[in-house]
Amino acid sequence: ILEQGILSEEELEEILNPFEMTEPGIAGKNLLNCEESEL
Repeated sequence: ILEQGILSEEELEEILNPFEMTEPGIAGKNLLNCEESEL
């Protein structure tokens, strides 16, 4: 994912954050909203 440039290291760290992964919903959901607004 990092090598292919799909996500930056910061984005990957946020998604894989244990707190994000244990909250209901999608881990890193705020990143999805950012990328949709860029399109």
